[in-house]
Amino acid sequence: MKIAKIIFILQSILILTSANVFGVVTRTLSSTKRGFYDNGVYDGIMLTEQGSLTLAPVIEQNGSISGKDIWKMYPANNGDMFAAISGSGAELYKRTADNTNFTIFASESNESAFTSVITDNEGNVYAATGPYAKIIKYDSQGNELWRKTLDDTYVWDMKFDDNGNLFAAVGGNNARVLKITSDGNIKEILKTDEQHAMSLFYDSKNNKLYVGTAGRGLVLRIDLSTNLENPSYNVLYDTAENEVYAITLDNIGNLYFGTATRQPAYLILPSIIDGDKRLEESDKEFRNSLYKADTNGTVQRLFFLNQTLVLALSSDKDNNIYFVTGDTADIYKINGDDGLLSYIGGLKNKILSTFAVSDDGLYFAISKTGEIYKVKHGYPNKGSFTSDTLDLRLLSRFGSLSSMSTIPDGANILVEVRTGNAARVDNTWSKFVAVGNDGKVNVPEGRFMQFKVTMETSNAESTPVLNSMDFTYVENNLAPEVLNGGLTTRYRQQNDSAETAKSPQLEENEAMVYWKGSDPNGDNLIYDLEYRLKGEKNYRKLANNLETSYYKFNAYLMPSGIYDFRITASDKYDNPVNEIKTKTLEVFNIKYDNDPPEIFDFNVSGEGANRKVTFRVEDKLSFIKTVRYSTITGEWRYIVPDDGLLDSMNETFSIDMKNDAESSSITIEVMDTDGNTKYYSFLI
Repeated sequence: MKIAKIIFILQSILILTSANVFGVVTRTLSSTKRGFYDNGVYDGIMLTEQGSLTLAPVIEQNGSISGKDIWKMYPANNGDMFAAISGSGAELYKRTADNTNFTIFASESNESAFTSVITDNEGNVYAATGPYAKIIKYDSQGNELWRKTLDDTYVWDMKFDDNGNLFAAVGGNNARVLKITSDGNIKEILKTDEQHAMSLFYDSKNNKLYVGTAGRGLVLRIDLSTNLENPSYNVLYDTAENEVYAITLDNIGNLYFGTATRQPAYLILPSIIDGDKRLEESDKEFRNSLYKADTNGTVQRLFFLNQTLVLALSSDKDNNIYFVTGDTADIYKINGDDGLLSYIGGLKNKILSTFAVSDDGLYFAISKTGEIYKVKHGYPNKGSFTSDTLDLRLLSRFGSLSSMSTIPDGANILVEVRTGNAARVDNTWSKFVAVGNDGKVNVPEGRFMQFKVTMETSNAESTPVLNSMDFTYVENNLAPEVLNGGLTTRYRQQNDSAETAKSPQLEENEAMVYWKGSDPNGDNLIYDLEYRLKGEKNYRKLANNLETSYYKFNAYLMPSGIYDFRITASDKYDNPVNEIKTKTLEVFNIKYDNDPPEIFDFNVSGEGANRKVTFRVEDKLSFIKTVRYSTITGEWRYIVPDDGLLDSMNETFSIDMKNDAESSSITIEVMDTDGNTKYYSFLI
């Protein structure tokens, strides 16, 4: 096997017009970016948990029972396949190993469904019905040998041990496990307070039977090496979920079990199957999960699922674990070598009903249509993946594609690229261009790109692996944006809800000019700030080469007045001189008030308790906000102007001093709406 690092150089040989000026910063579109492989078309290729592409097992239709709802499938040891039908009467179909056509094997007109089916080493068939639970034994030709009616509603699963004992998981009022002999003798070996025993798995190495329940979602372990009439058991794990619907064991003794519910659930999964959900949704209620219990009994939850149920679990001879989901007919694989997850594929707009594994492949049935599909073991000779259109945001020119891959002998990987300026591929897009061994490709610049990966192998037991891809490109350089300029002070930040969110927070005696800058290319911006008093023609420099989108200064250093500000943003640090872009924002008529109101026309008339104080308060730029007074022996008292409203920059006040007959002085505090405050004291 050869391990190759392949570096493709996508060198554009186009002659650019002067209208398209490309920046100097090289950007990368990487396969490690979330969503890189989302919504692509997988045709014989699958995506692993590590974000690698490999050839995928082939999924092909493998027969059907038209219009039937297949509840369970069972592949017999001799290659025959049985399909249990639910719906309008219970029916059991069979096909032989050399045939894809099913024929009726047995039927029960008074029952709604065959819920479980299994065969023994002699070819006898055991089938269970519901909702009035019965177990019926047939010979290989479909002749009934015996039937037993149970005190339960459903028989959900059946498994044989190595001694030919049949065990049945049943439920209705209680979860029970029954032992059934070949002649129909039935013995209860377990009964719990759970509602149903849903799933079984027999561990032949250790002679243990695992049981999944519905109610709290328990996993029970029955030790069949003890008294078989009354074996001991223990709770391996409590999932606290609705039901444990599927259980399987790998070759080294790790137990896997999946929970199921018909209620909607949400998703936290590895990025390859996460539907663009994020961990901040962890406060949602997650109902469906896949668990692993190792040989030491340590249980971990491998994945949270957004599917409505984990419908089935199976393992193959290579120790790979497969699990399937019900509402989207999706199939996933946990690799037996490294434990990594891969998405094999699925069938769009199909709902999977059941799943089974045999030596020659995996089989699954589609709900209500009766279609049966097979996932073959081994790899196809050829497969492809075509990405969704990837938005580079701006007109861009490509640079290089660097990829890491593992290519066995007799295998090959081909990467093709095309570009366009429409979000959906149409006839204006370029053709796919292969990335050759010389590293060059001829692609026009474009805002959108799409790539296609084609893999081939001559050996069904090995596959090429594309571990990573990194596309580099340069964007058309566009001018930055400058918006929402203004001025604020510490007082405004502390008292005006519209100013509170302005960052950073100011200290005492600080003021700040602020704005919002952005660059469509993501370039780093610097700013020049200028100002002028209203009526002046030319701007004065306030600050240059600012790296922040604000400028703080000591409030007392700028005279009060009405100002215009000019902010110029530049991307010069990320672009060559002849490609620098700037954008200027002018903000007009910004009031800056650093002076307190003044008192005029102060006057005292009358004597003693009949004294009356009058005065006028005036501010040059801001409305009067509050006026209050105090005598040397009294408390502060707020007063309103003579007209009853503080609604201007010039107000007249009167104070009746009858309650302060002995006072010889008065202090008046005046404050404007910008928080400028001053105290005036007078002898009266």
